[in-house]
Amino acid sequence: MGTVNRTVLVQTSGGACALRARRRSDRARAEWEHMVIGWASAWDIPVCRPLPLPSGETVWEEDGCLFALFPLAEGRQVARADLREEEVASAGRCLARIHLAFADFPVAQARHKAFSFDTAGTLESLARIQAAITARITQTDADRTSLRHLAGRREWRLPGSQPVLR
Repeated sequence: MGTVNRTVLVQTSGGACALRARRRSDRARAEWEHMVIGWASAWDIPVCRPLPLPSGETVWEEDGCLFALFPLAEGRQVARADLREEEVASAGRCLARIHLAFADFPVAQARHKAFSFDTAGTLESLARIQAAITARITQTDADRTSLRHLAGRREWRLPGSQPVLR
């Protein structure tokens, strides 16, 4: 289960599938995502295309919730610690293929998003997280890495500021 959508595995007469329930009811966004998946598929990017309903559509709505059905992805999940060099290289090649495929994506169909943020609120959140980490009696490598990342984000929000590291 993700933070935005809920996915459950279902067994149908046609085999196993993944049923995705969107927590947001933005049908245009769901249809746009399916169009983008179709674009990637046309460029031979390994994606799971949504399965068409009898109507031909790939999104259906019920009780204010949007649903889509996907085939199960082929392959296997590999834990980060178990990744081998050839798997990392393969992921890099796939990312390059994705970039090449979307280089010609029609700009008119791209989703436009406003990138605005509340600097004061962001800095307050960063400070709160930093205080929680530094208050720990013993800090782990993950804590120290998190503090470095927080300092980097603070620097990104306030160029020229001096981040505090412990």
